[in-house]
Amino acid sequence: MKLPVTMVDGGIYGFVIPMARTIASIFVGMMLGIVGGWAALTFNALVGYPWGANIHLAIYVIGIGLGAGIGAYGCWINLNLRWYIISATILLVIAAGVIGSAVGNAYWSFFTEATYMGARDTRVNITHFGGMIGAGGLSTLIGLYFHFRTRG
Repeated sequence: MKLPVTMVDGGIYGFVIPMARTIASIFVGMMLGIVGGWAALTFNALVGYPWGANIHLAIYVIGIGLGAGIGAYGCWINLNLRWYIISATILLVIAAGVIGSAVGNAYWSFFTEATYMGARDTRVNITHFGGMIGAGGLSTLIGLYFHFRTRG
């Protein structure tokens, strides 16, 4: 004989799950932001640096923001929404990651010294934190809104 399983509404899991998703979006956004930065550096090296330094820096910043945005959104993904709302939230979170990494690269460089990654690459590591803060923060706000809006 099988016993029925019931979900308790309003339990502690309604608050633990968003907290776990927030922490996961910080870590996953940071790790995928680093992977995106590595992918951008590899792309720059593979094409042989044919453009100006600002173009290659922009590729690096966009790579970090793209990775941080995808990682942060992946922790708060909600496929019960309409497709255009899902697409809009993905684009907003990725844009927040790119803007956050650009702000991190431009304004927070005085916190840390540059890391020399090669003959032509000098990067400030705080760029990754900026992307993670931008993407993770917006993804958490949007995720919390949809989480508590659908609870009742």
